[in-house]
Amino acid sequence: MKRILSVSFVIALVVVACSRSTVANKEPVIPRRETSTTSTADSTTVVSQPAELTDVASISLGKTVFETRCGRCHGLKNTSDYTAERWNGILKSMTPRARLTLTEIQQVTAYVKANAKK
Repeated sequence: MKRILSVSFVIALVVVACSRSTVANKEPVIPRRETSTTSTADSTTVVSQPAELTDVASISLGKTVFETRCGRCHGLKNTSDYTAERWNGILKSMTPRARLTLTEIQQVTAYVKANAKK
């Protein structure tokens, strides 16, 4: 009888320890994008869109960031499948999840827009 109780206790302990409710489910902290604020006499404007880069070096670096950081979590999209406007929406939702820096955001944006569907 003691053996059955001991085994039952150990099994119950293992089940409770391995259940989902006891495992910490912390949501990842997504850092805010770097923004700049400009003031005028009558209003304050917050600019959250990064400046666009169009040089070949930035586009090349953007391809590297796109392949390494975006391909980490899911299959890579073909950049020519979407228009530049559609890429704006995709990048707006995905760059915080990928935790890209402002420079990386600019580079990836330059890459996908240079290769976007015309």
